Amino acid sequence: FSGCSNKESKNGTTICCTIFPIYDWVSEACAGCDDIEVILLEDTGTGMHSFQPAVKDLVTIDDCDIFIYVGGESEAWAEEYVEKNPSKKDGFVYVRFMTGDDGEDYLYEEALKAVRDAQTRHFRYGDMAILSKSNKTCSEIANYLSSNNIPVVSSDSLLLESSNEVMLLMNT
Repeated sequence: FSGCSNKESKNGTTICCTIFPIYDWVSEACAGCDDIEVILLEDTGTGMHSFQPAVKDLVTIDDCDIFIYVGGESEAWAEEYVEKNPSKKDGFVYVRFMTGDDGEDYLYEEALKAVRDAQTRHFRYGDMAILSKSNKTCSEIANYLSSNNIPVVSSDSLLLESSNEVMLLMNT
């Protein structure tokens, strides 16, 4: 199939979101930024788990500057689309939420998966960022990534007490 866009040339940034909570969060974060347009893919009344994008949705995704989706079983179509249609743009956002059913190492494994996925898309480590709701969790994720040979640079990793090598020297 194919599609075309009637979108006029613009100078701003377009962000396309697949679900309302992400759309709402991004809209709030971008409030007051006149050059950013946040778009929610239209839900045709189907549930999130059975949603399949229409051609116009795929055109919207292709035309946007940033495409944000949650992934997982309910958005397998989005993961498949991104995999088969690599962006020619410079950005990539990978969002994951933890539920009560997720195991203890879920966040760490998902962070490592996200970094490795970004590597396959030819992103450099210095262009990646992992955000979490607490400094403690970020520190734990950084330690996990480091233990898997992923170089980590963050405000916490720059602290002397965060360096195992420095702590070894200080304790001897």
